[in-house]
Amino acid sequence: MAPKDKVQLSSQQDEAIFEELRSMGGRDEALIRQHAEAGLSMYGADPRYPGEFVELVPDGKYFIVRQQGTSWVRVREVSA
Repeated sequence: MAPKDKVQLSSQQDEAIFEELRSMGGRDEALIRQHAEAGLSMYGADPRYPGEFVELVPDGKYFIVRQQGTSWVRVREVSA
């Protein structure tokens, strides 16, 4: 498998991604499965953690995350 390179996004692209995350509703199990199979984390909101962004990693763990510069930083692990 080829290594994944970090992608630099413009501030407009960042804002578009944040807006898309804010407007998402409910879990999309097919999308979650696709990301897990590809070995990619998903980021979004979870009603159990209002006001927080959550990372779902391919192995099923959840983390509260914060954006720091152009990267996501895990704050703490939370239960699924």
